[in-house]
Amino acid sequence: WEHTNQSFRHLGSDFARRVGTAASAQSDEHDDANFVLDEISQEKRDIAYVFENTIRYVQPCFDQAVAIYEHQMDDFGELATTLTSVSAGVTALLVLILAASALR
Repeated sequence: WEHTNQSFRHLGSDFARRVGTAASAQSDEHDDANFVLDEISQEKRDIAYVFENTIRYVQPCFDQAVAIYEHQMDDFGELATTLTSVSAGVTALLVLILAASALR
């Protein structure tokens, strides 16, 4: 194994490329239990790569990106709720002021 630091974009595009190559493998390659790297096609190597690295490296990165996205969406939801409450409060205050001035 060679451990290197990669950007999320590079990791995602490399993984997508390998998934595409693995998806083009013939169905008889899935039935063969031989996974010796020197004896298998590039498609079968990419199948092994996808299965091995999805759990170990790629899935945690995507989970982290989804967690960041969810946190940002929660923050946006709180902001929208606050803005709606402030807007409703200001509108109610203006209605009360107009009603009071109209009744004078």
